[in-house]
Amino acid sequence: MLRATAGEGPDYSEYAQVEPLFRRYAELGSGPERSELRERLILLHLPLAEHVGRRFARRGEPLDDLVQVASLELVRLIDRFDPDRGTAFLSFAVPSMTGAIQHHFRDVTWSVRPPRRLRRLHQDITVAMTDLYRSGRQSPTTRTLARHLGVPVGTVAEGLLITSARAPASLDAPPRGEGGRRPLGETLGEADRGHQLVEQMLSLEAALADLPERDRRILGLRYVHELTQSQIAADVGVSQMQISRLLAKILARLRHRLLFDD
Repeated sequence: MLRATAGEGPDYSEYAQVEPLFRRYAELGSGPERSELRERLILLHLPLAEHVGRRFARRGEPLDDLVQVASLELVRLIDRFDPDRGTAFLSFAVPSMTGAIQHHFRDVTWSVRPPRRLRRLHQDITVAMTDLYRSGRQSPTTRTLARHLGVPVGTVAEGLLITSARAPASLDAPPRGEGGRRPLGETLGEADRGHQLVEQMLSLEAALADLPERDRRILGLRYVHELTQSQIAADVGVSQMQISRLLAKILARLRHRLLFDD
């Protein structure tokens, strides 16, 4: 493991020992050996993620959260790194992890502090995602997160819904998980104003119960059964664009209920 000295960072001179590991990792196909090597590379570089996180300590965010952000970015970078491009992994990774934390401060910190239960739920989901990424799961599903945390799928869905409200999504960016290139603004039927949290929130279960049956079905297919918008459209009998707009409206209605109803 890259050693770190108190008050300093990892001993970068030891990087030479891991460069051959990256080359081997790039050569291997999927299988146990590649998974084991991936785990080894992650463990070797975790001190680097911690060091990057510590550089942003005492700025209002818990250190554990900053290290988690850097660690998640580290895992993503290990999977993307191409040693044949001639760039050292440290030169590739440090700016990206730094940028991820800066993005965290700029776009993800709470604009209105939510209740303690929801903050804790968000933290548990973040930690679980890190653990599952390390174990080789590229994109943990809601069910996988629920099993890992030992909580109902609905609880995880609530946490993900609240997490998505931490910061407004850019209308110039593609929708998450859709893999498309069209900006989000082109897929929304109306503006989603549910991105501000208040201190007290009503039960999500009660809010869901008040939705029309079709809206509940669409939410269930999306967040419980984890179907894509195209799959939901085929099931419901409408276009993918209509599903995108319906989801935006349903979530806006839910968030408005949670935020503003007595």
